[in-house]
Amino acid sequence: MRPGCWLLAATLAVGGCSWTPFDDLKDDVWVDVSTGPAGLPETQYAAAIAAPARGEHGAVFAVAGSTNPTLTRVVYDDNGKRTDTAGDDFAQRFMIVPGGFGTAPAISADPDSQRVGFAAKVSDMTKTQVAVYDLGTDPIQLITNPLLPAQVTAEGFAFAEVGGDATMKDLVITGSGRVDVIVDYEAATPEDRMFACTHQEDASFALGVGKVVAGRDAPVIVVALGSTNRNEGGSKIALIAPEQVQVTQANIPGNCFEGAAALPQFEKGDINDLGEALVVADLDGDGLAEIIAGSPSTGKVFILRDEGGVLVATEHMGLATGFGSALAVADFVGADGAPDGKLDVIVGSPKALVKGAQAGDVEVFEYDATTHELGATPVMTLADAKPSAQQQYGSALAVVPFGGADDHILVIGAHDELFTYFRTLIYADVRAGRQ
Repeated sequence: MRPGCWLLAATLAVGGCSWTPFDDLKDDVWVDVSTGPAGLPETQYAAAIAAPARGEHGAVFAVAGSTNPTLTRVVYDDNGKRTDTAGDDFAQRFMIVPGGFGTAPAISADPDSQRVGFAAKVSDMTKTQVAVYDLGTDPIQLITNPLLPAQVTAEGFAFAEVGGDATMKDLVITGSGRVDVIVDYEAATPEDRMFACTHQEDASFALGVGKVVAGRDAPVIVVALGSTNRNEGGSKIALIAPEQVQVTQANIPGNCFEGAAALPQFEKGDINDLGEALVVADLDGDGLAEIIAGSPSTGKVFILRDEGGVLVATEHMGLATGFGSALAVADFVGADGAPDGKLDVIVGSPKALVKGAQAGDVEVFEYDATTHELGATPVMTLADAKPSAQQQYGSALAVVPFGGADDHILVIGAHDELFTYFRTLIYADVRAGRQ
């Protein structure tokens, strides 16, 4: 399939759909489309994408498949050539059950290293498998694989610094009715440093960590809470103090909110999947992070921020249900098509109509730091030029560091397909000599 390039709004001024910003030339595909490596079981490849920190060269990232849990490392060299797609069918190794990843795999990358981690159900119904891999080694190296002392339908995973030794990272996992923290995950006997708390909701289906609360220097855990099936009871974004989680051991979890200093929440009684996709990022550069939360069932994206101890929100309505299924933040495009030093919000809409087919697209929006709103129309829209029904393009996405500078590539997941976009406006055209 030849990927499409729809340049809207301001980017029309730099040539419209002239294949310059996303250049797909007949003799050299600058939008790389791939599927899972041979030998892996049939799976929904590219159900989630995790982009670790920048390496010295090229790009490396992890792709998770959900039907039969799989993990794939994808590597590009400095010339944008895919040099390695190494799959790991780790389900048998860890005895992960079919569907153990769920529809939204709980996988994340460490922003300060080339490590990725995940949590999944295993055959032991009293445990949940946690594992951290280093993608920067060859072959991929398993760093740690502790078991949580409860079976959790994990839907959120994060590397963060929420306690313990400041020189070591912690792992935060959310799912079912609890939040788990493994403090200093690299230290010996991680089972001794597992803490957890529970909440009153059936499920916690997304997770972020950041400095969100004004006047509080320490980060907080941001969770999206609601019903397991996202079909009743509304949903909410809740902030949890890490110190409250670490009050009780994981095998006897306490209450996430009882006894903790009151932190704000944002609730929508008429929306059951608020935060199905969730990103915590400082969009306006004021030192305080915003919460970007998607509600695919309503086709909305909410931007939440703390104002005087209250979470207030602006919302953006997409053109289709499914809008907000995946989110990313990056300095991606400005008025002339190139990055402008301001963060943009990138939104996956896997049910969007493209040429009459419900194939999906990805839309890039500028963020207005004054009004705290997304632009009324996207500055860029991406889709497959030969769309097919139920393609689910935009069901996963990530901005991946590329090369040794500040460049990046955009990786978009569809059903069993992966689209990798290299932007010649961001860095020099490195295709010379490629065949």
